Amino acid sequence: MKSALMWVTIPAGGTTSTATYKLDDDLALASIIMPSAWTAANLAFEASLDGTTWLPMHKGGSAISSSANANQFIKVNVDDFVGVPYLRLVASASQTAERKIGLLFVVRK
Repeated sequence: MKSALMWVTIPAGGTTSTATYKLDDDLALASIIMPSAWTAANLAFEASLDGTTWLPMHKGGSAISSSANANQFIKVNVDDFVGVPYLRLVASASQTAERKIGLLFVVRK
């Protein structure tokens, strides 16, 4: 299975990451690579059709989220991210310093 790695950044004092660039229709998030330093916080996800207007991602009435700790390789349900053209992360707590987070996408065909 082919994959693509992208990096997003949560700024110091912030909770919301930069956005991914426009994703191909056949790419979906599969894993999150957490940095070695991380202020304890869970992650939620926001999606956008145009890269400007953002909406929280939900499935079955509940927010799509993941617990997150430093130095983790977090697997997510790929099916939850199929068809999301732009994606960004939202931490449940402000980060004390800038955090770069890896997002591994896989091709879904």
